[in-house]
Amino acid sequence: MWFKRKQRLPGIHQHRSGQVSFTLTGEEQAEIDSLFRMMQESGEGTELRTWYIHPEAHKAMTAWALISYARSQVTLTGMADEAVVDKDLCFRKALAAASKAFSLHPLPI
Repeated sequence: MWFKRKQRLPGIHQHRSGQVSFTLTGEEQAEIDSLFRMMQESGEGTELRTWYIHPEAHKAMTAWALISYARSQVTLTGMADEAVVDKDLCFRKALAAASKAFSLHPLPI
């Protein structure tokens, strides 16, 4: 009997000990950077041209950006033709991003 190789989630690594760790993919990091750049440019939280965000708020905003990325991946699968977009890969990217978001900060999803 042949078994299909288990698909991995982008940026998520399971160690032999069972511990799971993750790294952000380039696309996820770009979404996060875009959110923080937009916040800095809007002038929110600026005082004397400095910008500060509380570490817990930083985690929450990063998680929010990852959920936004996951949502965009799911939307892409619904709108694009299967010949153009690998829907399985998009869903795995979405699941990975949502998992990373939840590990950073428990959001209402």
